[in-house]
Amino acid sequence: MSRQLNPALFGEFSNNPTPSGVIDSFVTSHFSLLEESPLLLEMIEKLKKQIEDSNFLNQENSKNTALRMEKLINRLQLHDERLNMLQKEQHEKFSDLNQKVREKSLNETKIESLIERHNQIVQSFELRISQAQKLIDNQSLQLAKQQELIDDARRQIEKLKKL
Repeated sequence: MSRQLNPALFGEFSNNPTPSGVIDSFVTSHFSLLEESPLLLEMIEKLKKQIEDSNFLNQENSKNTALRMEKLINRLQLHDERLNMLQKEQHEKFSDLNQKVREKSLNETKIESLIERHNQIVQSFELRISQAQKLIDNQSLQLAKQQELIDDARRQIEKLKKL
């Protein structure tokens, strides 16, 4: 056999029982007992007052809690906004840094191509100088041979003149 509360105990407050409503229902249903015992009536009044006080404190606490929660939510929203702003700033800085790195890489590529072109020009110049040096050496040799032939011819002419 299961135990159940008597629904008539709470009367019309069974759908939405409030502590003061339950007490009033109890007092009206057991009024005969209360007439006989004023001490019991006084205790019920004290209990009623304590319940009302605790209800008031609970309402105040819930209001304070709601205010605190609103303040906390506002703070969290401010922190979230600041975080989003910082994230945007970091993203912009990263983009700027990335752009600078790309520009530097492009400039380095340009410099490398200029250096390579310069090296090619220097190598070409060195080749021309070595070719010119060979040509000068050949012409010096030919000049020396021609000079020798001229000197030989002069000696021969002087010998011929002395004769």
